[in-house]
Amino acid sequence: MTQTTPAQAPDPRTAALGGRLRSARQARGESVRGLARRIGCSASLLSQIELGRSAPSVGVLYSLAGALEVSTDFLLRPGAAADPAGGGGPGAAGRRSGTPDIPASDGLRSLRRLPPSYPAQIQRADGRRALDFGNGVRWERLTTVSDAQVDFLEIVYEPGGSSDEDGHGAGHEGFEYGVVTEGELTVQVGDEECVLGVGDSISFDSRTPHVFGNTGTVTARAIWFVVHDTLPGKR
Repeated sequence: MTQTTPAQAPDPRTAALGGRLRSARQARGESVRGLARRIGCSASLLSQIELGRSAPSVGVLYSLAGALEVSTDFLLRPGAAADPAGGGGPGAAGRRSGTPDIPASDGLRSLRRLPPSYPAQIQRADGRRALDFGNGVRWERLTTVSDAQVDFLEIVYEPGGSSDEDGHGAGHEGFEYGVVTEGELTVQVGDEECVLGVGDSISFDSRTPHVFGNTGTVTARAIWFVVHDTLPGKR
């Protein structure tokens, strides 16, 4: 008798990401095929991402966020499937008891409206919201609240990991700053490529196509800050 292997259940975080992408696409009244054509990927890949069966590359994620006019932080935000424990989500570990929740969609703009006596928001290391891209790349958010204007992340690249598997790179609105804290990270921005070691930092216009990768034998970690729609000289 032939036995079949049960299909592996999608990772909850990947499934939650796919659901948010599908909702954003449907809200715009756009088809899978039409969106895939706009960002330059296959309709089958986009369908697999929406179903939670495949994780997008970093380049595809930014392309989707730009095409759907949503923030990458919105795509990283945990839903019920991604945060089964409940209780206010991973960020709750960093809040003091008795302090009000901040709507995730308001982000730092809400923090700026709070009185000076409002306690600092602490993100505990074991409670970070994370997205695993499935190709040796993981993002961990370093803030307890969302902000459409900035991404403050620790990016983790396992040996062989790459932000864009085809090596072409992708650009998006914004400006990026990063510093390597562990291992070595290979960064290609336009036609220039460099290897950053511990303590090395870089900044560049995100509109220039770029690719990150780890060609070494140990895990690479870096602190990354992406400012959206805040380019030098732009008002």
